[in-house]
Amino acid sequence: MRTFNLSSEDFFKSSYNTEEDRIRFQSAMHSTSRHFCHAVVTAFDLSSFENCSDLGGGMGTMAYTLCQYYPNMKITVCEVQSVVDSAHHFHPPLEDYPNQRNISYVVGNFFQADLPKADLYILSRILHDWPIEKVELILSNVIKCLPSGTYLALLAGIYNGN
Repeated sequence: MRTFNLSSEDFFKSSYNTEEDRIRFQSAMHSTSRHFCHAVVTAFDLSSFENCSDLGGGMGTMAYTLCQYYPNMKITVCEVQSVVDSAHHFHPPLEDYPNQRNISYVVGNFFQADLPKADLYILSRILHDWPIEKVELILSNVIKCLPSGTYLALLAGIYNGN
């Protein structure tokens, strides 16, 4: 990824530099994700999955969408500490998302193999941000956590070779 002539690492460092930067970046991600999340969640029948782990799930846009359509699914958003600390800024009203109690946030890093256990893993708009070596590491770590019979959903991420 080359955004504003920065590497992926430098871009995310600058986007997460202060709480204000982090909230601005996550707000932009949340806004652009809201519409495609509904399209993705309704495109697939995910009713057979009990536990979902949304890796790098930001403020939980995909998680909240999942809880609308799959009220019994337990969803874990796995994010870095600074994002988890800011997530409360984006919690929607309980009356709009009555099943949001099924959503939890855990501190984690998809560059490490200690990921939340689930029978469905989601990497939405993640892989396209990183060079191939990092993509291989992320996928390797997820695959290490996959119990038999689980799935990995790679959503809206196209690797462009940069």
